[in-house]
Amino acid sequence: MVYEILYSNFVGTQRVVRVKNSTTGEMFDFTPDTLSNNKLPTDLQQYVQQHLEQINSGDTDHDGLIL
Repeated sequence: MVYEILYSNFVGTQRVVRVKNSTTGEMFDFTPDTLSNNKLPTDLQQYVQQHLEQINSGDTDHDGLIL
């Protein structure tokens, strides 16, 4: 996979996910409910679908604190 989930966080009540394409360095920000709106590359949609449980469980959440 050329994608990597950098983090997710809440903006208001919406979870926003940031994913990076490791090959091109391109960043994608989206909410999981807009995943199927066809604005994202198909392979990225598939990658996120595979990791959706991890995202929704909060494993990828970032609270803004640097430790």
